[in-house]
Amino acid sequence: MALFPQRITRLFPWLLCGALALSGSLRAQTTESVNIEGVPVKLLVPAGFCVVDRNSAFGKNLHDLQERAQKGVNTVLLTYIDCAELARINSKAQTGMTSYGNYLTPLNAGRATKVPAGYSRQQAIDEIAKAIPAMDAATMQDRANERLNKEGVNLGKLTSGLLGKDENALYIGIAANAAPSGGSAGARVRCVTLMTVLKGYAVSGNLYGPADGGAPFEKLLAAQKKNAALLVKAN
Repeated sequence: MALFPQRITRLFPWLLCGALALSGSLRAQTTESVNIEGVPVKLLVPAGFCVVDRNSAFGKNLHDLQERAQKGVNTVLLTYIDCAELARINSKAQTGMTSYGNYLTPLNAGRATKVPAGYSRQQAIDEIAKAIPAMDAATMQDRANERLNKEGVNLGKLTSGLLGKDENALYIGIAANAAPSGGSAGARVRCVTLMTVLKGYAVSGNLYGPADGGAPFEKLLAAQKKNAALLVKAN
């Protein structure tokens, strides 16, 4: 049974569009309530991160960018950023983001994707996991660039892979070079995405971090596993 027919690879233009925006605060972990087609869902904002206010100048620009990049593909539910970075951005001391995250729900025929009645979260996770190895990195990169090039950004050397799964979610690692379309070197962007089911709807959570050395996905993966467990508990 195709739970998300032809939709999995279409998620990735959003997963990478955070590159267009190109630690830690003492702020406690919080939850934010959103509605998915009238169904209330609680989304986790990890400790040290602040929700981006869509009514602020920065938030409006970021939200408009996301909406353009995701039109007809995903609905953007929430974006958050390291609180210290957000303060620097608001004070004009910083222009890009390095530690941030977001949540989205994929669209199917213009509606949020809902799993079939009687389908468990684990069944959905297992089915999505089957599709991950078949995703071609070159195709994903091309699809992302179809949208991102219009915003003046180009992606290169994209890699992705399934990092694991548990009872709460599956986890995908993504890395790509993001550069202005003019041809400058740009930067390496890394992200770990969790995919899960909340209140019967498919939801993805993306967490980006600096492209430092060592094991680049280890910290992001550990954080996303914790986030997924708390998301499921909250809903």
